[in-house]
Amino acid sequence: MPLKVAGTGTILLVGGGETAQGEVWLENDTGGDVKIDRADLSIQVGAVEQHGSIPLPADEGIKHNSYRRLSISLGMEPFTAPGEYVARVDLTTSIGAQSIPALLVVIANAQVAVIAEQPVFTQVVPPTTIATAVVVRNVGNVPVHIDAVPDEPLFDVVAGQRLLGIGAGGVVQVQPASSLVATAHELSFTLGATPTIAPGGWAKIGIDIAVPAGVGTGAHVRALPRIANDRFSIDLVT
Repeated sequence: MPLKVAGTGTILLVGGGETAQGEVWLENDTGGDVKIDRADLSIQVGAVEQHGSIPLPADEGIKHNSYRRLSISLGMEPFTAPGEYVARVDLTTSIGAQSIPALLVVIANAQVAVIAEQPVFTQVVPPTTIATAVVVRNVGNVPVHIDAVPDEPLFDVVAGQRLLGIGAGGVVQVQPASSLVATAHELSFTLGATPTIAPGGWAKIGIDIAVPAGVGTGAHVRALPRIANDRFSIDLVT
């Protein structure tokens, strides 16, 4: 008699990004203690079957009429397409081999990473338009269409004080730290291209940044524009 699997009998694994996780509760009603010597995971992804071992403690055993939880964590290819994949867990135990069906559900992960070509601009004279570019990488597993960058408020970058520590003789060491104060102005952005980026791909996109006339001279302002899920920093010194 094999070990019983609690629940539906099929292990659910959920994957997203670079990892997939799940668990299985095993019940031992075989009439004696059972030792689990090995646990292996197999997943069918397209035409390729992927394999991995599930780490077990040295004393991984299940006493009669008790439960034991196996925690499953595996690395996965980050661009694996969303969907459901047939899997199984193969156990090698003191009462023989046992195969447990499993299902890997990979969630859709629309995620980009943005790198600004130039994050700081000096000697800016408003009103003006600044031409720059960003590199956008698709680090998710579904295509991402880049069609716009929303307007973003400008913040004054002001200096405050930050306590660093107490030195010898009780001397307090303090250094300035920047903080952001909202202004009444916004930056607007115009994209030079609106690409659709495939998983694992990237694109360099030109951007025109419109700086409003209300930004005064001698200012240091910052905006945090967003492309899809990722924000990047733009600093202007006038």
